[in-house]
Amino acid sequence: TVDPYITRATLYYRADSTEEWIEVTSDITIPANAELKLVVNFDKIPLTDLQNSGGLLLCQLPALLRNPTADGVVTDKNGDAIGDVSVNDGTLTIDFYDTWLAEQEASGNTQIGGSFYATSQIDLSAIGEDGEAELILGSVVIKAHFQEDILAKNGTVTLTKTASAQIVESA
Repeated sequence: TVDPYITRATLYYRADSTEEWIEVTSDITIPANAELKLVVNFDKIPLTDLQNSGGLLLCQLPALLRNPTADGVVTDKNGDAIGDVSVNDGTLTIDFYDTWLAEQEASGNTQIGGSFYATSQIDLSAIGEDGEAELILGSVVIKAHFQEDILAKNGTVTLTKTASAQIVESA
């Protein structure tokens, strides 16, 4: 798991796919229709740990991210592609390229660092009634504030009516 090696995580949002990403800070209120982007930086992952795991590194994404997707590659500190990224059932998997891992070993690197990101919709059920949500990745905590009454305005309510059978006795 990447959790112990996460050095930074940043949440961004945009209300329209044509807009620029806006970094979420304590004074930002995220609209309900926003798309989210979570960028995660990691560092000092022992190369031997990666080699022993077949080059796989896993990250459980926060519940706030509904239907997360990844961009397909993970990059190193220089921005070079070093592996593939996929998401399945809320778990992001990084599959580092065997050739890249071999190059790291040959050059004497014993630890690696890099970054990845995932985009998603908002899972309204992960937001508190006060409009607050926390995303926890390793020791990094991101607090996000959503527009007032987000659940009332955008949630889904399912009503079900049940009635017991009526028994009529005739005399």
